Amino acid sequence: MKLNALVKPWSAERPCLYTVVVNMIDRKSEQVLQTIQTRVGFRNVEVCCGRLLVNGVAVTLRGVNRHEHDARTGHVVSYEAMRRDVELMKEFNFNAVRCSHYPAHPDFYHICDELGLYVVDEANIESHGIGFEPDQTLAGRPDYEEAHLSRVIGMFERDKNHASIIIWSLGNEAGNGINFHRCYSWLKKHDPSRPVQYENARIQPIWSQEEIETIDQNTDIYVPMYPSHAKLRKFGDKFESDPRALPLIMCEYSHAMGNSCGGFKQYWDVIWEFGVLQGGFIWDWCDQGIEAVLSPWRVLPNTRTNLQPTTSRPIRSLDEAKAICDRRGFGGFCMVNDTDCTFYAEKPVHVSDTTHHISDTNSTLHIAPQPKLIGDRDDVAPPNTTQSASSRPLFCYGSDFGPIDTPHDYNFCINGLVQPDRYPNPHLWEVKHVQRPVAFTQSPLTKTPISIHALKPKEEEGGLDNASMIWIWNRFDFLDLMSTKLTCHGEVCRDGDILSTFIIPIPHCEPHHRTNMMLPNHLKLLNHTRSREGDTCMNAYEPEYMLTLRLKNENGFEVSWDQFIIKRPKELLSPTSSSPPSESSLSSSSSSSSS
Repeated sequence: MKLNALVKPWSAERPCLYTVVVNMIDRKSEQVLQTIQTRVGFRNVEVCCGRLLVNGVAVTLRGVNRHEHDARTGHVVSYEAMRRDVELMKEFNFNAVRCSHYPAHPDFYHICDELGLYVVDEANIESHGIGFEPDQTLAGRPDYEEAHLSRVIGMFERDKNHASIIIWSLGNEAGNGINFHRCYSWLKKHDPSRPVQYENARIQPIWSQEEIETIDQNTDIYVPMYPSHAKLRKFGDKFESDPRALPLIMCEYSHAMGNSCGGFKQYWDVIWEFGVLQGGFIWDWCDQGIEAVLSPWRVLPNTRTNLQPTTSRPIRSLDEAKAICDRRGFGGFCMVNDTDCTFYAEKPVHVSDTTHHISDTNSTLHIAPQPKLIGDRDDVAPPNTTQSASSRPLFCYGSDFGPIDTPHDYNFCINGLVQPDRYPNPHLWEVKHVQRPVAFTQSPLTKTPISIHALKPKEEEGGLDNASMIWIWNRFDFLDLMSTKLTCHGEVCRDGDILSTFIIPIPHCEPHHRTNMMLPNHLKLLNHTRSREGDTCMNAYEPEYMLTLRLKNENGFEVSWDQFIIKRPKELLSPTSSSPPSESSLSSSSSSSSS
């Protein structure tokens, strides 16, 4: 589809929408029977010469997988909650989302259209537990063809008019076979305007972390899950210049469970090096816990329980017994004669009126606090994402539900970048920094970030001698830096104490390019600072000077930042030196650490 020159194309960076009004008119009376109004965007999506192109430009997807989940209402998600998800993703430098592993609520796509977020829409197909081998998977069984096709067709017919949806996904972890080949063919026939992806579209039944699989014909993009850094580099080395290659976009990577997202910077160091590597989708967005409040301890005098005891031991105080319950997750304890204590492993919800009917004048049953799900109660205050970590609410998961022998997955669904109420987990801040759309560097890079677009500046050969110059790298796909309305805020610190602040004008820089920018001349004054008084030996203490550059938008929100060490000149190492030194030089610091 060729766009009219007067039509502004839609992209995640410029989400231009147009209002469409459709009238159904009675032919005889010419009366309007029904009117429908919606908003649409116009854009081109294709895979060409080994690249995923949007409006003719190779884009890099900084994506995340999203389940529909609310801390209080479970899988029933409000419009406000969906919009907050998209806003947070944009704030933390995401430009894409994968609907895992089912189509989202219809309102979600309208929000992505409006705010600008690329979407991989995924059919509600997964048969993970059946097996991936050809003689096991449902993908090869003719009696399941309709079950596969109906889900793909339903997704397409409902969501086909959304500009934000740039890729269809056939499903997730459901093996491969004739049923998925037919789903792929159906989509390509009815919608040639979008690529189709499927992770299981490979000859090998099981994916490999290190080796490049043999890709089948029912995918337009190579979408591995959880590849190593070495595998990405191997793919880049092999297919960077191959026009017949499929672009690589990880459908899942960097599993965000617990203290996680390690090696994230190393992923993106490789991605920025090769044009055929076009990003990926972190697993996943949100911890799937349910908010709850704890009931108080219940005390039942003259009462025992007929539950099977887990352990018995003498205790010195009630506080000690309660601490043991908290630490071991016991449901309660029975104290006899104020010294002998019997603990019960059953969850508190099961220490109920039916289990403590045995009376004894010398025993007291203590039932531990049990979580009560908040749900959508009106008498509970709305979640407050500005709370400190010490005042966070309680979230239940895994064994917090059902009897003690209820099967569960422990904390496996607590694997998000944000907590159930969207409070950011620590690793989200590192993700934001590594995915920043604009980066500062000490010198021009030796390799182009996206090889088919970026051009090396003339000054790149041999580097630069000017110590007060720094390079800015525009990673946006469509925006010139001057059009972003970002401002650059600089800060110089000595041992953490701010010495000066300043603002630097943003230079003109086209997408996928780099240019240099001058730092203020007053930074030269740092050369005249001396070591701390009293230090006379050659290994005298030298303070650490740091330069921090931050890009902020019109609302003062920080988009990206980088930090550099200002090296002290050699002559300042001698406390007897009196001549002013040359200009200070800059060297890259650990800019990959989280802010």
